[in-house]
Amino acid sequence: MDTIILFAPFVGALIAGLTWRAITEVGAQWAATGFAFFAAALAWVLWAGFDGDLRQSYLLDWVRSGTLDASIAVRLDAISVQMMVAITSVSALAHLYALGFMERDKSFDDGLSFRPRFFAYLSLFTFAMLLLVVADGLLQILLGLQLATVMAYLLINFRTHYKNANAAAIKTVVITMLGHGAMMLGVAGLYLLTDAVQLDDVFAALLDVSDSGAVMLCAALIGLGAMAISAQIL
Repeated sequence: MDTIILFAPFVGALIAGLTWRAITEVGAQWAATGFAFFAAALAWVLWAGFDGDLRQSYLLDWVRSGTLDASIAVRLDAISVQMMVAITSVSALAHLYALGFMERDKSFDDGLSFRPRFFAYLSLFTFAMLLLVVADGLLQILLGLQLATVMAYLLINFRTHYKNANAAAIKTVVITMLGHGAMMLGVAGLYLLTDAVQLDDVFAALLDVSDSGAVMLCAALIGLGAMAISAQIL
């Protein structure tokens, strides 16, 4: 069920973005919205039956080079399950609101079909956030953050002919990229200290690290990076 929740918004984005000519603009919007509500419903079911024990679902190998061994996996614990509920629920309501809002949007007068593209971006942003909160490794966290940043830029700058929107999108990218830089330094530092990037391996290895100052510095870099990426210092 956890994998279905993760990939449901991704499937909705593909349908909205790639098949809208076949299913019409309205069909594409409803498809993305339907998959968003499907993911939200499953997330609530998962939360209701979750016993609190750690669960890990391996998906695929990602990076293998020397001692660097990273995979894509779903890590479920009490916090990640709650975050899945929050993300999918808010996303479903955002999709539903966008159905009415975009229907009345007359800001595009160039004849291009923009609504399927908007819903595809919105669903991909949801997928990126889910990929982040269920990450089982530090590199997967970075991957989710990078994808979320790209989607945030595309959504903020969706009306490309609006100068204010373009300026806000560029400002967002600049600030978040600084956050990514700080977080990457923190992740790199943890890798040098622990020789691992998967969370369980990192947590276990940190117990044997004697340089507490280096660990605190890595934690501070990751924390500052998260603040910048989440726009708390924008």
